Amino acid sequence: MLDNYKVVVLGNESDWLNYCLKKLDKYENVLVFNNRFPCDGRILSLILKIHYSEKIKKYVNLPFKEVWFKLFSNNISDDSSKNLVIVIYDRNRLGNNADFLRYLRTRYKHICLVYMFTNVVRISGAMENGFVEKLCDFYDIVYAFDPKDSIRYGFQYSPLLYSYCDNIKITDNKHDIFYVGRAKDRLTSLLKVFERFNQLNKKTIFYIYGVESNKQFYKDKIKYNQMLSYRQCLEYIKNSSCLLDIIQGDSYGYTIKTCEAVYYDKLLITTNQEIKKAPFYREDYILVINNERDIKEDFLNKGTTVLYSEEDKSYFSIESFLNRLEYDLKQVINEKHFQRNYDNGDLA
Repeated sequence: MLDNYKVVVLGNESDWLNYCLKKLDKYENVLVFNNRFPCDGRILSLILKIHYSEKIKKYVNLPFKEVWFKLFSNNISDDSSKNLVIVIYDRNRLGNNADFLRYLRTRYKHICLVYMFTNVVRISGAMENGFVEKLCDFYDIVYAFDPKDSIRYGFQYSPLLYSYCDNIKITDNKHDIFYVGRAKDRLTSLLKVFERFNQLNKKTIFYIYGVESNKQFYKDKIKYNQMLSYRQCLEYIKNSSCLLDIIQGDSYGYTIKTCEAVYYDKLLITTNQEIKKAPFYREDYILVINNERDIKEDFLNKGTTVLYSEEDKSYFSIESFLNRLEYDLKQVINEKHFQRNYDNGDLA
């Protein structure tokens, strides 16, 4: 896959992304930087953190950030003639930097730039930076996480990438339901669902972030504003029977909780109505609800053995993404070839 290209992935520092992209390590032509900038070294990282600080930028926009571009690009590839694909995740510090993207186009003769959303566009880094309308000007391919966003903005669609993680500890402390996530616009729904699980005498583990102290109900049973590493999340997932997915706003993309349920063979309760259209949807494994009243006791009590197929899991796999990228890249090359011939009058 993409054998004639070097593929470089610039992540957004998310802890979970380290695990999701782990399988890319086996490809010799793929390089991953899931850190603040494509460079190594504590001292350099510290200087860069200060130079590119968003807090400092509120008071003064430090000049000469372009002095780092050569270092970044050398770490990406020191061969300017090589076929190069750079996949940049939303909220990467350089992903919405027009000067850096122009520099890459100048530096490399054969480059394809790809942008990856991991959330709905309206709450993305690109939206916060006022860059959404510019993405198609700077990137050859833009992948939306949400199918409806892909239609709304004219982007391509790609689900999240996910990989199974081995060596996760399984304990005797089992749970029925696990949820972790930021409250955002769903705190009321989360609390109602939590109450419903209590009525059903289910053992729950809820971690909810971003909740003001006066809204922290059931503090003896819900853990508020306590951050978990992704490895800790995986331990809770492995030791739980069912995962909960209360989507935010009008999102229809399949969240990381969906990936986790499929890869770790767990029951899933979700408010995402669109999941019924997914190729991996199984009525016995996934309960789609509108509100807490739709949570059925028999779904949790019938003792279903959850076992998704490899085909189901491939929907989110690294291999499927690379195949998708290879196909879409060929379309981009063909379109550029057509446009070049058209501009030269060769198609007249």
